[in-house]
Amino acid sequence: MKNKFIITIVFLVIACLALYIILVLKETCMKKKEAVQNREVDISNILIENVQLSPVVTLSYNTFRPAINKNDSTPILIYRFSFHMCESCIQEDLFELFDFQKQNSKATIYILPAYPNDRNNQIMLKNMLHNFDFRILPSDSLCIPISVQDEIEKRYFAVINGDKKIEMIFFPRKNYQELTRLYFSEVKKMLKW
Repeated sequence: MKNKFIITIVFLVIACLALYIILVLKETCMKKKEAVQNREVDISNILIENVQLSPVVTLSYNTFRPAINKNDSTPILIYRFSFHMCESCIQEDLFELFDFQKQNSKATIYILPAYPNDRNNQIMLKNMLHNFDFRILPSDSLCIPISVQDEIEKRYFAVINGDKKIEMIFFPRKNYQELTRLYFSEVKKMLKW
């Protein structure tokens, strides 16, 4: 009789413990789901903070795409990065950009890496960017913003509009691919690609 009572008590304790663990896991999942939903905000509401930008930049298309018609007013999506930046971050961005390019054949996309223009870098970039149009541009040709907080260069996406002005600048963050996809979605809507 005493053994049955002890077994019953142990069983009830284990059942209560299992129920408690299930409730804690469920609450944790709900918090994670809520956090993801809170991050899915409209890209137009995301502010660019703590980044030094030069004033409005106007470019001639000849700066980076000699073959394009000067009278062409087709907007171009650019991606700019340098050899000082995190390689896995760049690869993550290129993966998302490649998916965007596959889904939007009308899109004109150009990659503008800031690397020393030597043979080794040309070979490395041809291998890394074989799915994209690209041209090596020195850092002083088209500035790369620097974070005020940590003084590190920031990679970015931007649109060069028909007036040759840079707009819709976006600074991707590592492991936040959903924000990059939202940015691409906004670019697609705005440019009607």
